[in-house]
Amino acid sequence: MTTVTLVPRVYGPESTHLLDVFGRRIRGLSEDLHISQIRVSTDSRGHIEITMDGEDEEFLRNVLDQRYGIVPSFEMVDRDSEYSGYLVDVGQVGYGLYVDIGLPSNPLTDLLIPLHRLREQFDMPRKSLNEICRKIVLVEDLPVNTRITDINSVKGEVEGQFAESYVDRINAWANESHERLFILGSTYKIINNALSKTNHKQDVIEIERIGIFEFSVVCKLGTRATGILSAIGPLLRGIPIHPFIPKKVRG
Repeated sequence: MTTVTLVPRVYGPESTHLLDVFGRRIRGLSEDLHISQIRVSTDSRGHIEITMDGEDEEFLRNVLDQRYGIVPSFEMVDRDSEYSGYLVDVGQVGYGLYVDIGLPSNPLTDLLIPLHRLREQFDMPRKSLNEICRKIVLVEDLPVNTRITDINSVKGEVEGQFAESYVDRINAWANESHERLFILGSTYKIINNALSKTNHKQDVIEIERIGIFEFSVVCKLGTRATGILSAIGPLLRGIPIHPFIPKKVRG
């Protein structure tokens, strides 16, 4: 029997539904394998845990690692390597951003992106952390890609920065004219149904997946993201929705 903890997390008002959706995906993956038992649960921080038993459990483990990523142990993290994670405790401190990349929670170890690195990466030398977060829409539970720059094994601390690919993506979005909505802790079906019920599907180019349960709704030119937010918000009660307005990011 093998148990693995994956990078994706479930959270928010739809967490039970999200875990059920993910469980169906995993059972679909193992349908033709020699797996006698699968149990889907979460750890204390919402990371999805898969317990499996059977002749093909090692094969399924490798498939899960390739598709979703298995969280690293502290001993396995490498300087200059890239790791996916989620922003946590945004706004709780002023010296940087913490990213949950799935490192062991006893003691709690999150990757720290110091304020000075954020200023360098986004060319905002005088901005406070809160100003940078508001401007770029760096919010709780946002999925991000990071690169580790320093590891202190004695203190159990890890520092890093956003991966270049992530910074490039933010800059690309900022240079577009299309407004967006980040919707976190949901499914494509839930979002699509909300757009249909409010007659806003025609105002959207794409529901872009930016995480397993995180999406960027790309508005058509001339469509205001805040207008769509006002319409679908009541149908997605409790699900975090954040407008990304390129003009404000560039300004």
